[in-house]
Amino acid sequence: MTCCEADMKFCRFVSLYNQYYNVQGEKWVTVTAEITVQYHETENIDIPLLRIVDLYECEPPEKAIASFL
Repeated sequence: MTCCEADMKFCRFVSLYNQYYNVQGEKWVTVTAEITVQYHETENIDIPLLRIVDLYECEPPEKAIASFL
């Protein structure tokens, strides 16, 4: 499938990391995570849960595909 920036949609994932990381705006990071599913009792749904194994700052891609406006 070929898509373009206009077709992209962002979503948030619940993520757990066993180290402190100070999130700063407009920084790029590479994340390696194990994905599991956890039941959310209040919402009565299963949600994906990312257990972060590795996280490090990286350079932004040459051609940005996302904007944070």
